[in-house]
Amino acid sequence: MRDRQCAGFKFRRQHVVGPFIVDFFCASCSLGVEIDGETHLGRERADFKRQRFLETEGLKVLRFWNTEVYDDLEASSK
Repeated sequence: MRDRQCAGFKFRRQHVVGPFIVDFFCASCSLGVEIDGETHLGRERADFKRQRFLETEGLKVLRFWNTEVYDDLEASSK
């Protein structure tokens, strides 16, 4: 997501939105991208509340598991 490699959109890492930090944030399209690891297992209710807050702030939130990101990166580097 560096250097506008994602369709020319600029993303910031670890962007603060209210009391939360979004893993990746694109201001021009009001998008938050969350990369969830094992620490999120069993925290579905808290994650849901967090996502609802972010959405009330005008963000569209996309969530991915770490394994989805890592597996795709490995596939694209071959």
